[in-house]
Amino acid sequence: MAVKDAISADTTERANFVGSMYGQLVLYPVPKDAPPLFIAMASNDPLSVQGGFELINDWQKAGRSVELHLFAEGGHGFGILKQGTTSNLWIE
Repeated sequence: MAVKDAISADTTERANFVGSMYGQLVLYPVPKDAPPLFIAMASNDPLSVQGGFELINDWQKAGRSVELHLFAEGGHGFGILKQGTTSNLWIE
């Protein structure tokens, strides 16, 4: 489920938390009852970081919990791929 779908869903169907793995951090209207947001991405991911960090700022402005793990390297879609970078250990 995409971030926009998780926060636009009917409140009875809304997720308890949202996890975004290397997704774009574009603007969405963040409801006052948005679930906590967890984001993990690499700073050298050309797809994720190009839009800035508006999503994180909006989550904070709404007074909602947000956690960001920004790895120095890993590229897009690092998953559990061992690349010899700090993103190797994200799953732990």
